[in-house]
Parts: sequence; structure tokens; C-alpha cells
Amino acid sequence: MGAALTDNFARSEDGGQTWELANAPIPGAIFAVAYAGTPGHPRTVVATGTRGTAWTPDEGDTWFLLEGVTGFWSLAFARPDAGWLVGRQGRILKISF
Repeated sequence: MGAALTDNFARSEDGGQTWELANAPIPGAIFAVAYAGTPGHPRTVVATGTRGTAWTPDEGDTWFLLEGVTGFWSLAFARPDAGWLVGRQGRILKISF
């Protein structure tokens, strides 16, 4: 049986004046979130924590777990379609959308 999901991120639709708690399919804490894509166009959000990594095409309404992508605590996108996750023991993983 998997770990229960709890509210592990907050999102705002009004520039941060109010926030709504929600959950991503990552057990435990989310350590990093980054946008893929270009401003003004539909963008993908990627979130990671040591127990999982997931992405959402719609600001957190729908999430897709990246199976087996665990042990990471940071991520960044250098290009609109390619980014890197950094994790335990110096691991680096490139992801593309």
C-alpha cells in the first residue's frame, strides 16, 4: 500500500493574494517546482521531492507521475523544452517536454 497523499503544495490564481492547498501525486514534501515552456503559452509545471516527481499541464488540476523518478530535490529548465533534476549522490537526470 502506498503512502497517503496530503496537501503538499499551494497555488494562487490572483497573484498570491489568496492561496489554495492541493496535492500532487508525490508522497511527502515537494522540494522544487519549475515551469517548462515559454511565458504566454500553455506551460508545463514539474514538481519533485525525494519520494517522486510529477508534471501538470494545467497549473495543478491534473497531475502525471513520472514513474521511478525519485531521489531528487532540485530542478531547473534551461530551455523551454529541456530541464535537469538534481538529486542524491550527485545524480542528474535530463527531462524533456
